[in-house]
Amino acid sequence: MTKPIKTKNSLPAPAAPRRPHSFTTHGITVVDDYAWLKDANWQEVLRDPSGLDADIRNYLEAENDYTESLLGHTAGLQ
Repeated sequence: MTKPIKTKNSLPAPAAPRRPHSFTTHGITVVDDYAWLKDANWQEVLRDPSGLDADIRNYLEAENDYTESLLGHTAGLQ
C-alpha cells in the first residue's frame, strides 16, 4: 500500500463511501461498490452540471479540494 503524499497545507484524502450495487450481465453478477458515483442522468449532467446529484458533487469537490491542497503551489507550471 502506498503512503499518501502529505505537504504542509494538504488536506486529508477523501475516501468514497462504499455503497454496494449489483448487476448481472450475461449471467455473471458483479458488485460495484462505487456505482453511485455515476449519475443516472450522466449525459444530461454533461450538458448542465448543475443537475449532478448532491452526494456525487460533494465527493468530487472534496477530491478537487484535496488535489488543490497538494498541487496548488504548481499552478504557475500547469
